[in-house]
Amino acid sequence: MLTDGKVVLINRGWIPATGVQTAFPKIPAPPSGKTTITGRLMADETTAASGIKDIKGLPDRQIMLINSEEQARRLHATVLGGYVEQTAPDAKGGSPEQISDPGKEDAPLNYAYMIQWWLFAAAVPVGYVVLARREARDRRQAAAKEEETAEAEPATV
Repeated sequence: MLTDGKVVLINRGWIPATGVQTAFPKIPAPPSGKTTITGRLMADETTAASGIKDIKGLPDRQIMLINSEEQARRLHATVLGGYVEQTAPDAKGGSPEQISDPGKEDAPLNYAYMIQWWLFAAAVPVGYVVLARREARDRRQAAAKEEETAEAEPATV
């Protein structure tokens, strides 16, 4: 909560699943008192923007999409639009775990995908040259065949 009484939603990170999807996981309490955090300002999540379906019937206090308008109705408070995805400070005890920086997760997989596209991009001009040479060869062969046919035919008198 800000000093003017408005609420800012903070995504402090994620908590590993315990295997029971219908039970609310144990979440450490946020730090008490005045706290300064660093994070990325994010827009409200919607099904249209994320492709994630807003599933109903989740355990109390568990949500699929972070939406400030829905949380304002639930909290009966003035909630600022969007939310902050916390990047610092790290939680004491390692839970909840921070959301990693974009591009850091599965980096080797992303690099392999990047190399695949660079190889494809390099193959396009090579393929163009191969096709152009094949077309020129086919035209030369067709012209030579026409010449042979013309020479083989007897002249009419």
